[in-house]
Parts: sequence; structure tokens; C-alpha cells
Amino acid sequence: EISMAIFASYPDRFRQELEGLAQGAGIPLKKVTEWVTAETCMSAACSGFLLHDGEKTWIGRNNDLWSPHLWGFARHRAVSHRIPVTTFGLAGDAFSATGYNQAGIWLHYNYLKAPDQNDDSLLAQPCYLQLVDMLESCESYEDVFSFLQSYPRPDGMSLYPGSL
Repeated sequence: EISMAIFASYPDRFRQELEGLAQGAGIPLKKVTEWVTAETCMSAACSGFLLHDGEKTWIGRNNDLWSPHLWGFARHRAVSHRIPVTTFGLAGDAFSATGYNQAGIWLHYNYLKAPDQNDDSLLAQPCYLQLVDMLESCESYEDVFSFLQSYPRPDGMSLYPGSL
């Protein structure tokens, strides 16, 4: 199953968070991974998707799946041996496209189509996972730049930095 293969490629810290989410919600981990990786499995030209779990079919179209509550929740997390962060997104989201950390770094990411990109690996960490990882591990914008140079991305990334 592709969603579990993608999940297995995530850093331990994010796998543990998704496992905890599944356990706390009392749902199978596979369902959580299917939800988190749904966008990864869509073609670049697709404006929607169908997710069938054996009983129900979920339909997502454009950004209607997440809006209008996309930025409705703030989440503060302090993971051991990482920089505490506050992210904004959906209730219970493990990943986010915007947030700030205790070191004073603010990052916001927008999807940027990159049709000429060479690395089309499905197992590259999605940009919204990388944003949270950057916030939890980078103490300076030089660290952010080094992070961006070190990890392949499956899509283009329009990244807006700021400081508190």
C-alpha cells in the first residue's frame, strides 16, 4: 500500500505523532496514512480525488475538503530535543503550511507547481511535513537554507520567512 510506504519514509518523530493520532482516535493507522498522503497520490492535473475505505467513499475537490477551516486552529507542541513550535491549520493536523518557533522564525509555505523538477519520487517528504520539521530543528534562517539544500521536495515550494 502506497500510503504505508510513504508513512514509512517519514522521520520517526512524525511517524510517532501519526501513530498516536490513530491510537488516540481509535482508528487504524492505515486510515490516518491514507488521509495524510491523499494529495501525494493525485496527478498534477487532478482537481479532486476519491478515497474509498471499503465502506464509505470520500470526495475531495479543489480545496473544498479543507476550507473554510484551513487556518482555524493553532497548535503548540514541544517535542523532546526539538524547538517548540506553534502551527496553524486544521484541528488535529500533524503537518502545517504556516507556523513559528521559539527561536523566532516564522515560515509560511504555498504550493508552487514545478513541472520541470527532476525528483518525482513519491517517497520524498511532502513540503508541509518539511515546514514543521524546519520549524522544530532550525534556529536561524541559515539553518533553514541548509535544510532546504539537504532534503529533496516532491513539489515546488514558495517559502515566506519572517521573524517575530
